[in-house]
Amino acid sequence: MITFEVCRDYIEQYKQGTIADVQLTELKRHTEICDVCNKEFEQCCLMWEIIKKALEPATGAEEAKKALLERLSEDDLPRS
Repeated sequence: MITFEVCRDYIEQYKQGTIADVQLTELKRHTEICDVCNKEFEQCCLMWEIIKKALEPATGAEEAKKALLERLSEDDLPRS
């Protein structure tokens, strides 16, 4: 089992994208039994998800129009 200090180091490596697969496995195992590290690791993962989502390309106008029309055609809206 890894120590708290090692776990924090692994979390930092995870944030930087430099963690090795073996270390990531150890980190995940440790966070299953350590609530403090689990919370920190979950926050780190959430942060990465938010960043990835923010950096995704925005939907273009044509794609948005197509998606909207598809959604409207799927709804049972009364037609006039």
